[in-house]
Amino acid sequence: MSKEDNEIIKGEMLLSQADPKSLIGKIILFPLLRIIIAILFITPVGILHFLFESELKPLIPEQYKTLAIGLDVVIGFFLFIFLYRLYAKFIEKRVALEFSFGHGIKDSFYGLILGGGLMTIIILLLASLGYYKIDILFPDWTVAFKGLFSMGMAAFVEELLFRVIVFKLTEEFCGSWIALITSVVYFGFAHAGNPSATLWTSVAVGVEAGVLLTAAFMLTRTIWFPLAIHFGWNYFQAKIYGVTTSGISTKGLIVPAIEGPEWLTGGTFGVEASVAAVLLCLAAALIILKMAIKNNQILTPMWQRRGVSPLPDFAPIP
Repeated sequence: MSKEDNEIIKGEMLLSQADPKSLIGKIILFPLLRIIIAILFITPVGILHFLFESELKPLIPEQYKTLAIGLDVVIGFFLFIFLYRLYAKFIEKRVALEFSFGHGIKDSFYGLILGGGLMTIIILLLASLGYYKIDILFPDWTVAFKGLFSMGMAAFVEELLFRVIVFKLTEEFCGSWIALITSVVYFGFAHAGNPSATLWTSVAVGVEAGVLLTAAFMLTRTIWFPLAIHFGWNYFQAKIYGVTTSGISTKGLIVPAIEGPEWLTGGTFGVEASVAAVLLCLAAALIILKMAIKNNQILTPMWQRRGVSPLPDFAPIP
């Protein structure tokens, strides 16, 4: 295990160590422009996945498709990390501590408990009010595993884009608070094209998930905690409780009947549009943000850090 895997990661450690001398170099490495550069670095993985889905997958015999999809996800997962590490090394001249494994198991465990637990509390609330009822219990055990790899990869890609790239690089320029607000807006309206989406659903997703997941990243400064929360929330929602997820219907271990006021049940978009979900997740996010503040994980804007070396204890990568 490397040194960076053993230490507590601070926000300052994720700042670029690159020191371009030319004006063009400084413009290219401006934090907000680096969002585009970072995305370009990982784009080849998306292209390979598209080719797999469109060209290779239809040719694979049905009995081997689940295995092929699993391999596609695993390979894509490690390629994403590899290419992002290359971006960090060659563009930002630093180690990609966002993917350190030192606290990965612990953070992932707590994240799964938190994500699944929050969803369970919401379902229990709706059930206690008579709005969530079980129609069929355990109709098919295999639904708990169908789409598992794809669901995990979807959560990973969203966290990579919205937390590790968009939030982190916006934060490097604007500071933590402006970046948090920006990330919430991006994340909320990224779901505006989903089935049954409205202005309210975008606001709800942005507030409940955007704030919570960004706060989780701010606290740990690695992808694992927000990724596990994201996956745990989606998995329990879709595969356990059978609830429509961001407007997308799914099958779970429970086939429910959900009836009640839309402001509380979320209507056809799912419980993510529930006021109860927004308030509960926001409360959890505020607790995590308080912990992040206590641990000095809040960054000031770039113009307030000028003249101060952000990484006094870390030498640039040769």
